[in-house]
Amino acid sequence: MKFFDREYEINKLREIRSLSHNAAQFTVLTGRRRIGKTSLVMKAHEDETLLYFFVTRSTESVLCEEFADELTQKLNIPLLGRVERFADIFDYRNDRITII
Repeated sequence: MKFFDREYEINKLREIRSLSHNAAQFTVLTGRRRIGKTSLVMKAHEDETLLYFFVTRSTESVLCEEFADELTQKLNIPLLGRVERFADIFDYRNDRITII
């Protein structure tokens, strides 16, 4: 996807990422459906490992299984056992990754 006139937004997201190394940051990105919100975030973070957890109307255990697959694929690490709770997923911490 090509981005036109989105340098300000991309730079702002990168600035927020930089600030998050010193203090927690919370960013809300809103807009109508299908206008490129996710693509914008992915573009702003294309220079680092990015975990994308898409939430569907599935059970917590099914979502955790999908999230665990994303962790395993992107970070190339095996997760031992079955992950069935969100708390288990988000207990995994690594300063070199961004989770969206």
